[in-house]
Amino acid sequence: MSGDLTLAKVRQTVSTFYRVSVNEILSPSRRRETMEARSVGIYLAREHTPHALETIGRRFGRCGHTSALVAIDRVKNRLHDDDDFRARLEAVEALMMKPPAEAVAYDGPPIEPFEQQSPAMTLRRAVADVLAAMDDINNRGGAEARRRRDEALHELRFTYEATARGDAR
Repeated sequence: MSGDLTLAKVRQTVSTFYRVSVNEILSPSRRRETMEARSVGIYLAREHTPHALETIGRRFGRCGHTSALVAIDRVKNRLHDDDDFRARLEAVEALMMKPPAEAVAYDGPPIEPFEQQSPAMTLRRAVADVLAAMDDINNRGGAEARRRRDEALHELRFTYEATARGDAR
């Protein structure tokens, strides 16, 4: 564990590397790039800071230690199976360890692990998620379906606002 690292620095480094805003990392978004950034951040926070899982989970937009454990397990499993993922994690870790003056920008090759989508496609996907969640409520009901609907609505609102600002991916 490094004594100088804070959860905010871990979040910011992951945000910079994955080109995902800190607000998006903190959101309940289930977009692949956001989830990878969030999971890597939780893993690195656990490895390099003295904070408890409960605290790490809350600071990365999750509810508690169980979600943090799931994210850490997901990262550990991918480290063994996916060489590209391992390289990205090591690059994030190296960037995180650099002194602030050296860490202003990633100096490696461009990292494009995810295909870019037009703002219209992103909005269509968010609307489709909301409609699927509403369908689940109509067919099955229950708290899980309502939670999924709420997450999908939050993601739709976030995507719409980002598109209106012009910074949608």
